[in-house]
Amino acid sequence: MRGCETGQVTELGDLLELLHGAQAPFTTMRATFRTWTDQERATAAFSAMAEGRGRAAMVMVHRGRRESPRERVDVVRIWRAPGRARVEHDDRGRFGVRVGDRWWSWSEKSGAVSNERDTDVGSGVGEELQPLLDPTLLLGALRFTVTGHGEIAGRRTISVAAKPRRALERNSRSFPGNFALHALGPGAERYMLELDAERGIVLSVEAIREGHTFRRTEAVEIAFDERLDDELFVFRPPPGESVRSPRELHSHPEHVPITEAQRRAPFTVLMPARVPAGWQASCMFFGPSQRPAAAARVQLSYRSDSAHEDVAMSQRTLADSDAFADTEGWKHIDRDGVSLDVRHEAHQSELRLERDGTAVLMTSGTLSTDQLADLAAGLIPAPEQSEI
Repeated sequence: MRGCETGQVTELGDLLELLHGAQAPFTTMRATFRTWTDQERATAAFSAMAEGRGRAAMVMVHRGRRESPRERVDVVRIWRAPGRARVEHDDRGRFGVRVGDRWWSWSEKSGAVSNERDTDVGSGVGEELQPLLDPTLLLGALRFTVTGHGEIAGRRTISVAAKPRRALERNSRSFPGNFALHALGPGAERYMLELDAERGIVLSVEAIREGHTFRRTEAVEIAFDERLDDELFVFRPPPGESVRSPRELHSHPEHVPITEAQRRAPFTVLMPARVPAGWQASCMFFGPSQRPAAAARVQLSYRSDSAHEDVAMSQRTLADSDAFADTEGWKHIDRDGVSLDVRHEAHQSELRLERDGTAVLMTSGTLSTDQLADLAAGLIPAPEQSEI
């Protein structure tokens, strides 16, 4: 392509050649990246992407508390050497280290965690911003147009406009580039990138939908092939912290009879008094954990034999539930003397209620809010022992 007379084709050819060789563009790297996100627009972009792929019924859009800021800024510092990496986040001092297949991490929420005793347990520690630092996956995920040149963090850049390939939209589940675009900003209609003119890595990317940027990641500083101190890749947790296995972090869900869930839960477990004939039920109990802090929870699931009807019921104590913190889109109704809140959006019906200190959140991608209300109005305490 270098021999073509058309300058545009030559520039695109040079860009593709640069990206193709960007899988190992450095021996060591030290960098700081800053990511700005408009969380409202990012959520809207993700929802639009899911609906466009015909998977909206399976997507539950999370709406945060009203006091959550609309804009968020994350700063991450990365050190990389052959087979080793260190990452530090400005988010309350989170950091992690990876050496080969072994990794360690610390956060205020989870404490010190490592797979050193069980290397089969994977993690993204040390692989943050991977599609930017190894952009070869972008070759199959995007169509590129060279638009000019620039400079980021003191490095010369090639300015590029890019759009997702349609094949990705049609077959997102199996297409490998899907991971790369999620790292750039899922749901974008187009991206504006600045690629390091020498190394090929992405130094800046803007994710844009409906003419608005909803995420921007940019290198604040970056340096290549320096000598890095070996101490960077030694994990030292804060004083007093013991390192745990990932399998020790969370209470593993247990399939239990609903009678056992009623005995073990610190709240009254509720169940429908009646369900249609042919529906199958399952009950899962999630025990409490101290770190990360999580309250006990019971999940009841009902599904028809034909699989065209289903409903899930998540329950926990009212004091431990955030189901009522979200005030957007809910409609208050009364069904057979029972006070309920319902809403329907993104092709999913939702219902919430409180009874005797138990908070219940019901969701369904197949039932209407009226049908959920009929089930909720007839909830009764589950038995503590078999009635046979």
